[in-house]
Amino acid sequence: MLENRLGYALRRAQLAVFKHFNEAMQEHEIRPAQFSSLVVIEGYPGITQTNLAKILDIDPPRIVSLINNLEERGLALRVRCKRDKRSHGIFLSKR
Repeated sequence: MLENRLGYALRRAQLAVFKHFNEAMQEHEIRPAQFSSLVVIEGYPGITQTNLAKILDIDPPRIVSLINNLEERGLALRVRCKRDKRSHGIFLSKR
């Protein structure tokens, strides 16, 4: 039976958690990847996009669009690093 398979049970649990998350965050229009990013940025102020991508196990091009979206919404901002002018640290905004 399908109900007895671990993979099936895990997928059903994941769907239930995501449904609950989406309902709770609907008014803020925050998706799970955005929320995870904000939590990591809060814990590691000034984190680079590269390190954020590694921590979240997200492809670097996807991180760029995710951070772009957070910046456009005023939730995060990039600040050029003083030591390495090529990289930017990511911080939460006051919002």
